[in-house]
Amino acid sequence: MPQSKPRLYRWPIAAIFAIFILLPLTSAAQRSPNFAWQKGQLWSVQMGAGIGQRYNWHYEIVTDQYSYEASIWVTGNGLNVTQGGTIEFSFTPSGFYIKDDDGKLHKMTFERKTLR
Repeated sequence: MPQSKPRLYRWPIAAIFAIFILLPLTSAAQRSPNFAWQKGQLWSVQMGAGIGQRYNWHYEIVTDQYSYEASIWVTGNGLNVTQGGTIEFSFTPSGFYIKDDDGKLHKMTFERKTLR
């Protein structure tokens, strides 16, 4: 009568699978910032210095109380935003973010906050 193999070898495979699948999901949830969106008017957009195809774009967002300035290095024509239009932005511990006209998030380099 043939002997059956013990099933003990299956649990390490399941444990390794769980570690490699669940661990990245939990760490991604811890890394994602909590956005407290604010609205402002995109007051000005200026193209700054460039290196090759990449340019440093400067954005000024105005609210009732403050004026915020931020920049981002992008290839080509900058972000898909409307100058003079409403824009959503958020401060998080990891940075300053804006939503473009398509709803895409962009992490900016925050430069200045000025009282109006």
